[in-house]
Amino acid sequence: MTLNPFTTELAQFDDEWGEISDSPAFEPLPDGRYQVRVAGTGIERAKRSGRLQLKWEFAVLSGPFKNRRIWLYHGLDNADALPYLKRDLAAAGLRLARLSELAGRLHELNGVILEVTLKTKGEYQNVYINKLIEAPYPPEDPVFGDDRPF
Repeated sequence: MTLNPFTTELAQFDDEWGEISDSPAFEPLPDGRYQVRVAGTGIERAKRSGRLQLKWEFAVLSGPFKNRRIWLYHGLDNADALPYLKRDLAAAGLRLARLSELAGRLHELNGVILEVTLKTKGEYQNVYINKLIEAPYPPEDPVFGDDRPF
């Protein structure tokens, strides 16, 4: 067996490696309000159920949890859940005439700064979007869209 040229160099940390836990490094964030930046959004299928969902990724902007991530998922396969989605999208500054516009407009959420609240109920921690703090660029004009005449 031929040794990789990096094997000897990496071997110097074998003892330390054996002492490091491979369990998750972070506990859930404490309940409370956080200023966050939308770090990403996407429509995907849930890993376990296969349900269609909107995934939000938020990055905490300040305090002892700066740069930690918060995720929010909205189911897209149940009409009863749509009012929560519509309310959160509006709170984030994204208003849609039709739900079918969502995939093509998710990019408008990137970089948006929001206030969110984390609240634990039973074994689950819920994420609530409270309000828009700052949008990275002006919203699209409702009359002219991106084709503004001036």
